[in-house]
Amino acid sequence: MGRRRGLFVALFWIGLLFNPLFAANINLSLSQRSVDDQITVEIHNSSPQAVSFTAVEVVLDGRVYRHSTPFQLSPQSRHALLFTVEIPELPGSYVQQTVVHYLNDGVGLTLQDVGYFHYRGQRVLPERAQLVAGPIYGEGRVNLTAAEPDQWRLLLPQELAVGDEKSEGGEKSLLLRNLAPGFNNNYPVFMVKEVVREGIHYAVIIPERLAIRAPASSNYERGRLSTNQLLTVLLVAVALFLLLFFRLPQQAHWGHYLSRLIWVTTGYLLLKNGGAFFDLLLRLSSSSPLAVADPLWLMLRDHLLGKEYRYFFLYFIDGYWAAVLLLYPLYHHRYGSRDRLEDDKYGAALLTLLLPLRRRAERTSLPEGTLLPPAKLGFLILAVKLFFLPLLASWVINNVIHQWHLTQTLSWDFKTINAYLLAMLILTDTAIFLVGYSVESRTMGSKVRSVEPTLLGWVVCLWCYPPFNQFSFAPFDVELIPIHVTLGPWGEGIALIAVTLCWGIFVWASLALGFKASNLTNRGIVTTGPYRYCRHPAYTAKVVAWM
Repeated sequence: MGRRRGLFVALFWIGLLFNPLFAANINLSLSQRSVDDQITVEIHNSSPQAVSFTAVEVVLDGRVYRHSTPFQLSPQSRHALLFTVEIPELPGSYVQQTVVHYLNDGVGLTLQDVGYFHYRGQRVLPERAQLVAGPIYGEGRVNLTAAEPDQWRLLLPQELAVGDEKSEGGEKSLLLRNLAPGFNNNYPVFMVKEVVREGIHYAVIIPERLAIRAPASSNYERGRLSTNQLLTVLLVAVALFLLLFFRLPQQAHWGHYLSRLIWVTTGYLLLKNGGAFFDLLLRLSSSSPLAVADPLWLMLRDHLLGKEYRYFFLYFIDGYWAAVLLLYPLYHHRYGSRDRLEDDKYGAALLTLLLPLRRRAERTSLPEGTLLPPAKLGFLILAVKLFFLPLLASWVINNVIHQWHLTQTLSWDFKTINAYLLAMLILTDTAIFLVGYSVESRTMGSKVRSVEPTLLGWVVCLWCYPPFNQFSFAPFDVELIPIHVTLGPWGEGIALIAVTLCWGIFVWASLALGFKASNLTNRGIVTTGPYRYCRHPAYTAKVVAWM
């Protein structure tokens, strides 16, 4: 019966999340090489879905060569184009630029690569330049530092328009505007300089990357319940909770239900109005020593108002809140705990918050099956759910939409089927974890026994998730050694199968965990499935897949 109830709960939440349409996550790489008057451009689509291209351009010595026939590149595949160009008049080195135009959710975007075209010898200038720029939200400035900045050009994607330019000393400042809002991208950009000296053409190219971020926006509906409605429910629930605790102790087990309703409503309020809270914090700290933390508050504000929470507010939170309000009493009446409120983690946390000065009898031992005091355990698991539940809800919904898109464009070739299976595995994994964060039940074996109590443990875990991973992952995007391996069709096929098998083991581990799955928590020991052979099969498989 417990397994049936668990399956019902899982199907309920996955059914709740089945909603349509958003932009795809596209991952393209571009390379070019030249031999005599022939330039070969190769595009690699490592995205899990097909990408439509509208044009490819090569720019050399002021001339533009264009391939204007639209084409589509299937997942995990490459496409090469050959351009015949005019040999420049002067010998030396030239800047060779390739621009690829493609579509993402119907919006035209570009990707560029810049390299050298050498004619009768290499003439690369021994000069340096530096580009200083933070993420561009809508618009922002970049600073180019060089000995003679006016002689340098900044080659940008066509989605960025250059506003005013200011030069002073050895620095040029440019105002950039994003013409394709709503997308996050990490663009390769290039600083280039070309000069002619004594009949020889010289050039230098310095690559950089520029992060373009969609402006933090709360223009989508942040849940259907208003702040006033939530506050009303919260105040009534708190009043009933205190009444049961003080006046009707024989009915105090219903305080378990009220404590959960209070915490879910409080979390709804915090997430709904978190942007205003961080705005207030920024205003209060701007003229005080606390201003040193302003970048952190700004990052958290942008994260809370950004796309990571969009699906959570649009499709999940209202249904989850209604389920706690209307369905949990039925579950609690049949299967709920009859422990004292002081022994229930959510009840104990609420009592500690509402009655901080109330003296309680000291315990000689902890309640059976727990490893932390109930109140501390309650606060910690609430923090885990507040951080992870919105992310997992949005990711699962996005993965459902992505799977739907893949189904609509499914073709029976090896790479497409492999990409489809990989996306299905990731959807399965995130769905299992979402149920683990959403529901705790003795009958499902998903009761939280303990939560990581140390600050270091939390930092190590959260460092791998948004918004903090925009810093922690950055070192892994740096190409320390340029390695380019060509495997051939059979080698690439074997590699793709190996990666998909690793992800299969990863999901097998999640299935073995079942609804015990969640970060930073202990819900009991699992010794079945891959855990029979390895302590951390999911992490091991993921690391092997990445390698």
